[in-house]
Amino acid sequence: MEPSPKFQVQISSDENPQMIRDMQSNLVGKLVCVPGIITSTSKTMIKARKAVFTCNNCGHMKQMDIPFGFAKVSPPAFCDNSRNPGSEKQNCKMNSYQVNTDKSEFYDHQTIKLQEAPEMIPTGEMPRTVLLTTDRYLTDKCTPGNRVKIMGVLSVFNPKKGEGSGKGDKRVSYIRVLGIQSIVN
Repeated sequence: MEPSPKFQVQISSDENPQMIRDMQSNLVGKLVCVPGIITSTSKTMIKARKAVFTCNNCGHMKQMDIPFGFAKVSPPAFCDNSRNPGSEKQNCKMNSYQVNTDKSEFYDHQTIKLQEAPEMIPTGEMPRTVLLTTDRYLTDKCTPGNRVKIMGVLSVFNPKKGEGSGKGDKRVSYIRVLGIQSIVN
């Protein structure tokens, strides 16, 4: 069976844009259109899309899909092969899984900071910023100083993994970019 082609759809819009300062919790998970000026970009990084882990003791393989954005996955602490009922029990040590880079899938990922344009800032206010994440073909499409209009999904992540209960914790908002349009003055 032939693998399906990999492609990335880029979205653009002529809708009225949403201001960074107006992005509230009611927009999480929704498509937003936001104009601004790029103030910083990270270097392009390599991130796993599908991580395959191999047990160093028994060779058992486990695959985990990793969502786009700031999501991360840690290797499982215990080997699944040693927990299968009815199978001959292996005595795999804790934390025996290692990433198998040959079987994992990777993509390009970049973090960008977008700031409100000076003409959009109310008098006496400081400019606000929002984090953006780009992946695959949208990486390295803009540089600091570029005026852009971003189409993406407003999302949240917990920057301090492992702290708190995970339900009522404060989250940091970011936009998972689905399209970048240059704004020419």
